[in-house]
Amino acid sequence: MKNNLIVNLLNKIQRGLTINRNEPYIKQNRDRYGNLSWQIYDHHNNKSYTFGSELEVRAWLEQRYYRM
Repeated sequence: MKNNLIVNLLNKIQRGLTINRNEPYIKQNRDRYGNLSWQIYDHHNNKSYTFGSELEVRAWLEQRYYRM
């Protein structure tokens, strides 16, 4: 259930990218061992980030929007 929450959040953000290029692009990846990671491309500063947990993604998003 928790995993569905982040997937829904990521899908919502991705749909928003077609409208607003200032939003980050977030992609969930799974390696050959089944480990999840999240890759974020931030159009605002033209940088990519990789996180190993949903908690790290949420913290980055909160920091990004708090800063702006």
